[in-house]
Amino acid sequence: MFGGREQYSTSNETWLFDGTDWSSVSLWQKPDSRYNASMAYNPDDGTMLLFGGYRYSYFNDTWIWNGSSWQEESPSTHPGADNRMDMFFDKDRRRIVYLEGDTRYSWEWTGAPGLERRRI
Repeated sequence: MFGGREQYSTSNETWLFDGTDWSSVSLWQKPDSRYNASMAYNPDDGTMLLFGGYRYSYFNDTWIWNGSSWQEESPSTHPGADNRMDMFFDKDRRRIVYLEGDTRYSWEWTGAPGLERRRI
């Protein structure tokens, strides 16, 4: 789990669940604090993809959690800054799909340098 909001503050903490207990992970490289970010797990490579969120303004950055550290990605194309996106892993096509806020578009993360935008 990453980030969140508690009354008047936001968090950039990363928490792991081992099936029984939660533990906080101390990291020097991590996304800025935010809430309402979209995240999806990729079971093919065991990574978690994070996009967007909000704190004073909208984010449009992309981060990958590999189980022990965060890595910022710089795709050549990506959705606009937003915190109203749904994200899921499409098991049939083996990719993460973002459903973009108020538009009729989806974005697909394949691990390639850019994200593919598709009309729904």
